[in-house]
Amino acid sequence: MKNFVIIFLFFQLSIAFGAIPTTEGLFRNGNNQDIEGDLVVLTFIIEENVNKKLLDNAKVSETNEKVEETLMKETIKPRYFKVIYGLESEARIEAILVEYDDSKLSTESIIDVKYFSNILEKIAADKYIEREVFYSLLNVLALNDSRAISTLLTKYNTNFNKNEKLLNEEKFKLLNDYKKYLQTIKDDETLKEKLENPLKPEDPEKLQLVKEVMNKPLYRKDETVSLVKENDDFFWQVQLENTNAKFESKKLRMSEFVHIHGGSNIKINMGEYILFDGIHELPKFVFIKDLLERVFKVQITSYKAFKNTGDNVVKRYKKYQELVETNKKDKPQMATGSEGENTMVKLFVY
Repeated sequence: MKNFVIIFLFFQLSIAFGAIPTTEGLFRNGNNQDIEGDLVVLTFIIEENVNKKLLDNAKVSETNEKVEETLMKETIKPRYFKVIYGLESEARIEAILVEYDDSKLSTESIIDVKYFSNILEKIAADKYIEREVFYSLLNVLALNDSRAISTLLTKYNTNFNKNEKLLNEEKFKLLNDYKKYLQTIKDDETLKEKLENPLKPEDPEKLQLVKEVMNKPLYRKDETVSLVKENDDFFWQVQLENTNAKFESKKLRMSEFVHIHGGSNIKINMGEYILFDGIHELPKFVFIKDLLERVFKVQITSYKAFKNTGDNVVKRYKKYQELVETNKKDKPQMATGSEGENTMVKLFVY
């Protein structure tokens, strides 16, 4: 059954993206394999880079010799995170965000943990646009899931069209009927002689109509997507009202994301993509420029997707809570990473 579904979905996607992809389709991380398990664990490090432009501007406007020293102090030390995604339900995504005090990610270094019964709703309601963008794109990269980013694009771009708006409903219905037909004869081969193949009706007029429908694309052309050339490379470029993005033309990897907001912009560049578990690939580094032009580097350090045979997400969260409380008692000097209204919090920490 699983192979049958995968083959059919591949068949659908091949038709859909045979010519020009859609914006929503590009944000489904098409080069990655499907997530077969129901638990995904991702770890990453975030650190701020000194923005030389801001530093130079500060030196021009200030005569204080300690300007550079002050700016260096304001940059925040690296912070270490683990995200656990629970995918048991199709309607929502559970998530646990764990913060550690050092790169060892040991139980003794856990300083904070938060649980979200539906991370999609949390992202959509975020008051900080940088954080909304970051976790929306993290869902794309880690889960091949475009729901959060589609919500964001709908909110800020009147010319964004979800796939359902571009869908050729007549062809979709025909393919869906064919899928049901294949499943029915797979379950009971004796029905093959009794049922009519929706793609090969006996009536010549119906057959001609089917051919006409099948010759049409599954999706209407997305006018916001175009193929562009930069130097010797080709990219799929998405140009929306307030959001632009670029994807590799062949492997469909996201390379750049820019969102205009309040007279400034958030710019995100993806580094080299590498395989983490032999199956799924993500960029090793993600570089983020926020609305204030502060620059951050996110390093993805590990990634696993698997079938959960242990505790469910809520029980895992409660165990992490216990560890946080234990660590507070045993190591009171260990600071809670999420305290304070600084830039790092607004960007990455709930």
